[in-house]
Amino acid sequence: MKKLLFGITLLVMTVNFSCKKDNDEAGEKPKTIEVEYKIDRPNPYFVEISYSNEANNMITLRDITELSNGSKTISITKRPYTAKLTTILNNTSNQKINYNLIILVDGEIKKVSPVDAPPGVNGVTSTVQFTID
Repeated sequence: MKKLLFGITLLVMTVNFSCKKDNDEAGEKPKTIEVEYKIDRPNPYFVEISYSNEANNMITLRDITELSNGSKTISITKRPYTAKLTTILNNTSNQKINYNLIILVDGEIKKVSPVDAPPGVNGVTSTVQFTID
């Protein structure tokens, strides 16, 4: 009888311990991922810059100086997440303007979109997009 009682107690403890471990793993925080939006050659001809924020809503800036060195970094935890950067440029100069729209994830370049804005053209719209699973 003592062996049966000991065996049942051991079984209950084993089941209780393994369930507690499963609950602990389910309660782990999701991994935080750094997403950086970058314009490699910022210039004063940008009239609008939009990027998807932490909640995956588009944020619009009207002044390139709102991006530190042409860059904006956010932290996300929800996936899938679609990182998106869009620019609108009015090239009122008499020279072609070249730049790249770049998305980096945890410091690694994931997508690059080269842009050529012809001289004297307004409303040059460009987008780069990358989905994080």
